[in-house]
Amino acid sequence: MRKLDATASGDVLRSALRLIAAVNLDDHEFDDVVRFGSQVQQENASLCERQLALAEDQTLQQAKQLSTDLLYHLKSVDPALLFKGTDGTFHRIISIFAGQSAAGRYDRHTNAIADIAAQLMRLEPSLLTLENEMRSLRKRGDKISCSLEAHILAGRFIVSYIDEKVAQDPALAAHYATQQSALENRTSSLSASVASVPVALKTLDILIDAVGKTRAFCDEMLRRDLPAWQASVATALAMQSQQPDASIDVSEIERRYAQLLHSFLRKDLQ
Repeated sequence: MRKLDATASGDVLRSALRLIAAVNLDDHEFDDVVRFGSQVQQENASLCERQLALAEDQTLQQAKQLSTDLLYHLKSVDPALLFKGTDGTFHRIISIFAGQSAAGRYDRHTNAIADIAAQLMRLEPSLLTLENEMRSLRKRGDKISCSLEAHILAGRFIVSYIDEKVAQDPALAAHYATQQSALENRTSSLSASVASVPVALKTLDILIDAVGKTRAFCDEMLRRDLPAWQASVATALAMQSQQPDASIDVSEIERRYAQLLHSFLRKDLQ
């Protein structure tokens, strides 16, 4: 008798053995053969539908939009615009196009930045819930993948077993023909289903990573780096206002600013 494929994982092999033992080829109604693997296919379809819904979740979409808005306002307060050329023609040209002083420009955008940051931080509990659901669905997907592979392995084994039985006793052909045909059809259908699982799982991995990075972004940038940068800019602008002719070292501000922009690249939501 043909043996099960030993290259399959232990979990798949154990599950396949249980499935083989549960199939009764002597049942004249053979409902278990006709419906072989249909339940796990339904679970797989449900997994794919939920994965698509999570990819379009409103919380995640809102976080992406807020992130885009935040980056726009952050780029609008580039230290090069706020502090470079504060004397002479260049500064006057900047002021004309900006329609306000450097401090006024900063105040307008930093108020918007503070509002957007607050909105993002309010999304954190929902993002955590979303991430937990994604992780749970990811584990469920692994189990579905294992079950599909086990059904395919078991189905192919049973079809091969029937071939051997008929070869030994051709008179059994009529008894097994319909069941064998049904199992071949079910195995073929299951093989088509199993191909969709890696795509769904890969998408879930990407979504989990994106949500996790967004939550880390809220902790690292919005609660720590952004307030520190805003405080340093406000201090420098106050000094510039009080001492217009004084030379201001903005190297630290520029370093912090570059770090903020880099946070968006790490978050990978843009």
